[in-house]
Amino acid sequence: MAMGSPLSPVLANLFIEEFERKALHTAPHRPKFWGRYVDDTGVVNRQEHEQELFDHINTQHDSIKFTIEREQNNRLPMLDVMMVRNPDNTITTDVFRKETHTDHYLQWSSNHPVQQKLGIVRTLMHRANTLIEDHALREAEKEKVRVALRHCGYPEWALREVDNNSRKGKSNKEQSNTAKQEKLPASYLVLPYIHGVTERLKRVYAKHNVSLYSKPGFTLRNALVRPNDPLAPSEKCGVIYKIKFEECGEVYIVVNNEIALSVATELQVITSQAETLSSSDVTEIIKIVQKIVIGNATEQIGDSILTTVENLLKVNATVLQQSQQEMRGPTRAVQALETFADTVILTTDTYTAVRPGVALQATDISPEELDKGHGFAFFLSGNDSTSLTEGNVTSFTTEDGGVIQQTADVSILLPPNLSSMIEIKNMSEVRLSYTLYNSSKLFVQPSQGAVGPSQGAVGPSQGSVATRIIGGRIAGRRVKNLPEPVIITFAPLQSFLPGVRCVFWDFEAEAGQGAWSTEGCESMGETKGRHTCACNHLTNFAAIFDVSGEGFGDHEKPLEVITIVGCVVSIVCLVLTLLAFIVTRKYELRVGERHQRRTKTSHAKDQPIVLTNLCVALLAILVIFLAGINRTGSPIVCKVVAALLHYFLLAALMWMAVEAINVYRAVVQVFDSVSGHFLIKAGAVAWGFPLVTVLSTVGPSGFYQYRMEKFCWLAREPLTYAFLIPAGLILLFNLLVFLLVMYKLVRNEEKRKELRGADANEVDHQWIARQIRRSCSIMALFGLTWLFGFFVIDDTRTVFAYLFCIFNTLQGLFIFIFHCVMRADMKAWWKKHICMAKKNQDQTVSFEMDTKCSARETPQPVSIELSPLKPNPGPL
Repeated sequence: MAMGSPLSPVLANLFIEEFERKALHTAPHRPKFWGRYVDDTGVVNRQEHEQELFDHINTQHDSIKFTIEREQNNRLPMLDVMMVRNPDNTITTDVFRKETHTDHYLQWSSNHPVQQKLGIVRTLMHRANTLIEDHALREAEKEKVRVALRHCGYPEWALREVDNNSRKGKSNKEQSNTAKQEKLPASYLVLPYIHGVTERLKRVYAKHNVSLYSKPGFTLRNALVRPNDPLAPSEKCGVIYKIKFEECGEVYIVVNNEIALSVATELQVITSQAETLSSSDVTEIIKIVQKIVIGNATEQIGDSILTTVENLLKVNATVLQQSQQEMRGPTRAVQALETFADTVILTTDTYTAVRPGVALQATDISPEELDKGHGFAFFLSGNDSTSLTEGNVTSFTTEDGGVIQQTADVSILLPPNLSSMIEIKNMSEVRLSYTLYNSSKLFVQPSQGAVGPSQGAVGPSQGSVATRIIGGRIAGRRVKNLPEPVIITFAPLQSFLPGVRCVFWDFEAEAGQGAWSTEGCESMGETKGRHTCACNHLTNFAAIFDVSGEGFGDHEKPLEVITIVGCVVSIVCLVLTLLAFIVTRKYELRVGERHQRRTKTSHAKDQPIVLTNLCVALLAILVIFLAGINRTGSPIVCKVVAALLHYFLLAALMWMAVEAINVYRAVVQVFDSVSGHFLIKAGAVAWGFPLVTVLSTVGPSGFYQYRMEKFCWLAREPLTYAFLIPAGLILLFNLLVFLLVMYKLVRNEEKRKELRGADANEVDHQWIARQIRRSCSIMALFGLTWLFGFFVIDDTRTVFAYLFCIFNTLQGLFIFIFHCVMRADMKAWWKKHICMAKKNQDQTVSFEMDTKCSARETPQPVSIELSPLKPNPGPL
């Protein structure tokens, strides 16, 4: 029967009623509610029976096939009503508009009766009053209608009049209907509609109780042409609207496997040029993919769909972010792949498709097999650590799970007896599917502050995904709150970063935008370089790692320049300091032979060697820092750089402690005594303790602790116990030693008199005072520098970052100033061998030197005789 026939709706309704009676009578589980309007049916049913009912009604007639739209994010549209499930299980209703809705209505300036236009306003306002119970939502809907109609030229009086009438309530409406019934028109008149005339005539005839009705103007064609042979709309004169479907933004596809395969193949070709796709292109492509997978797709369709998703993974991350913000494009792509896995028609028991960036496996399995503990794993192929390959994905059971999960690159293992946990014991078989993603590009989180926080959600500033993403799913079931957990293992794509957290992708988080969440997941630690997670539900899983702070924005470039310049200056100054000590060690500057024998005690002899070792450690730190701190592209080099920096930083701190002890010896041992091989013991500890610390940090897991995301340094967790705590203890020890030295000097009256006097120990105490001053300066500089580094994590981080970069990189310069420039004997040597350049080394050179024997004495000029220098055979 023709679609335009008046009998078509009646017969169609009779047929559907018989179809429904048969389908519901034979259904294995009858739904709680079944309501139909024309061809749209609303059903309330238990979730576990949802798929079963859907499959049942699609088998009742070969030519009648239904599609299904499930509740998502607690929301379900039906006709023009959007039903929202609240947390307390109450239902809130709102007006539903399709994605193709544009808020375009009949223009007020169009050639139509005013009552027809007012009817549009009346209908929209009536819908808001009828469908929406919540006052705030109802008023918001009315305001939306007003804004849309204003854009279409509707005057305020029309909106106000209709809105006021709609507020009168049901009783007023009933009274109005009663009045109309009492005053029925005595007669009616039908005239052709004439714009500007018909309205006036209608008011005139109404005064005489005559109703005037309009009809289209009479034409010869209307009189002669049959209604069943209408003229094409584009050939009519005075056409008001002409819709160009090729400009329509929405895509409509008649889904059958033949058309779906053709469209899927075309999408595969279109997305092959991923770099040219815009955010709107990505959104439209994903919409088409969703429509293709609604029906029971074939494996050939799946191959093309998987290739399309693989191509989307190559799209620029910014484009995917825009598509997510506009229409949740990437999230819908993940959901489309899951829908395909649920409904694909399998030619064998298992369908597996693998692309370099994404893999999927779907299998029909009996509850008995599922109860053995089913799993899915991926293994690396040779040296290729980036691409997925078909030969390296496999299914396994609990019996092999221990071995496989310890060696697999990523794996997921379902708990035994799962069928009884989710009540599928009585089913003959279930559809089990796994998905694997090589990157997190399709799991796009909203930008910080874009939406409100969700429970357990992990924001983009809190962590970074550094593992592959693996997911499991049972068709028609929401697997959650399991008494026994799902076990997932991850090997990192590069190296484990700090603060590992187990997460899953929550599609409903962040107002439906989706986000990583830790809810229901627990970290089980790391074994053999693989992190284990245990979660009480089944979805898409990953492991995220804490990342360092937000960065310094516009200050990053100046800080980088300061760091490089400071490091170069320090390197030059440290080299000059080492050269100066090497030269003066060979040709020792003496202030009289007899005077030197009295003053050169063991601690005075040890001081240059201690300072030399400190300079070597600092020089190694600066050179390694400049050469390798940013070598994150090479994991092996980066780990070695981090370990060396760790070692030499601790060594430098240890030599600071040795210098503190040496100064303490100078105070306690006023007269020279047996040193007990102090330098040998101190050197063994100063160089050995950092080595033991580094080796213990490496431990059995290798160099996984030496890895940050943006630079080569310790991970956050071992940073605390392997560097910050030892460094803090060493600095505290230095401070205590120097305080003890100062205390002894102040309290020892005899030594203070000797410092003021001119006895045999006078010069020795001057040396002690100078060393305390220099060492305190170096220790304060070194300790204060790292104090600035600790404060970088605070709100005033930018100021302390500048201080840290300036002081830390200029340590070599300050050492050079304190131990070369400010030393009188060094100045004498430089004047003799560089400034004066005298050929005769036996001559006497006179110069003035300030002596500070006590605070009360006035500096006096001292004449010093330089004698021929003799090599010192002592080792450096």
